[in-house]
Amino acid sequence: MTADHAAPAEPGSVKMPRTRRWLQLYPVIWALGLASAFWPVTAVLTAGSLRRRVLNGLTLALLAVAVCLLLSSLVGAAAGYASGDRIVGLVANLSIWVGLAGLVASIGATDQRTIRRVTTGCIVLGLIHSVVGVVAVAVYPTLLPVPLLHSFSSNLPAGIAAFTTNELVVEGWLNESVLRTVGTMGNTTWSGAVSAATVLVCLGQFREKQVAGRLALTLVAAIGLVNLYFSFSRATEIALALSVVYIGSRIVWRSVPAGPVLVTSALSAAAVVVVVNFTSFVAGVVEVNDAREGSSETRGAIYAETIRRIFALDLPILGYGMKPREEGLVASVATHSTYLGLTFRAGILGLLCFLVALAYAWRRCRSRSPVPRAIVLFIGIWCIFEDFDAGHLVPVFLALAVGLPRIDPGNRQKSAPPAHHDGPSQLSGGTVLCNDS
Repeated sequence: MTADHAAPAEPGSVKMPRTRRWLQLYPVIWALGLASAFWPVTAVLTAGSLRRRVLNGLTLALLAVAVCLLLSSLVGAAAGYASGDRIVGLVANLSIWVGLAGLVASIGATDQRTIRRVTTGCIVLGLIHSVVGVVAVAVYPTLLPVPLLHSFSSNLPAGIAAFTTNELVVEGWLNESVLRTVGTMGNTTWSGAVSAATVLVCLGQFREKQVAGRLALTLVAAIGLVNLYFSFSRATEIALALSVVYIGSRIVWRSVPAGPVLVTSALSAAAVVVVVNFTSFVAGVVEVNDAREGSSETRGAIYAETIRRIFALDLPILGYGMKPREEGLVASVATHSTYLGLTFRAGILGLLCFLVALAYAWRRCRSRSPVPRAIVLFIGIWCIFEDFDAGHLVPVFLALAVGLPRIDPGNRQKSAPPAHHDGPSQLSGGTVLCNDS
């Protein structure tokens, strides 16, 4: 029996070596052109966590989303949506929810040392992703030779082809032609989101480092911000900015004399400024929209068609399960918003399950450090305009956020793992930017 399939025990008994190494191998499998297999394999590797451990509210809510999608697919099949590529997409979506639930269960049952290694792996993964994105922009229009299977991408379903093509830079429009990086995530917005989440993780590890470690984290965060810039994703930038504001507010609230008064006053003043200058803010939004010609219009068309089909269901307790293509839209119906998309695909019940999962994640991320909850906040805001279960690695950072409070030195663990599982010191120091051994 492997460590990933160990029997239930106190936190700290499960080392999850296969799952951890699989996470670390993502850049390699992406370079080979097999990144679309990441979540199905993750679901298989973590299945033992769901079979052999007591499920909590978060894992149950994530699995409930998968159940709602599966049941809703019967409605979608009756509506004529069950084409071959749509069924492949459904299976991929199911593997993401099941794999995420397994990751959460595995991280919840492992020791602090392993959580630190997973944290290191996510930082290194985010660094490699950001470097690939920045390099792709630097050498454009020359294409990188990876992924190696890029020559087959035109013959694959769209969801798989996105992670197989070597066209890692796309030309966009922002008052003038701009280059938008895809990196290793298959989409410019997903690329920016993974880099932004990596920046947040770096912020959480910063205070635990010595000078060299802080310099390394600063470098990783800086490269991530450059890649985020080249994603030109407004939704990601706004979500990251609000998350950083939350971190700053928490620090001031707890650390500064009269902190609650200062934070409350600053947020109230900001709200007053917005209300007083509301017209100017609207004009600014219109100006930005004009700079990104067509962005809001194309999203609006997708949202309108999605809502129309939702209302075609008499009572959308369940949805359609699958995302159909509609002629004239730049993307499938039920994309560009997790909340609206889940309502379409999994019904109101599926949407509620996802909201419950976010609420449970927020609760489990309670920590002296504001970063775990900042990651959950970032994802919750980002999901307003983007897709959570499209095959990228943003869900991995949600699972990581749930584990971060356990390695926060400011927290007192109620049940620390035995010393022989976690080394001589469980709360001293943080991760280091090195390979797992």
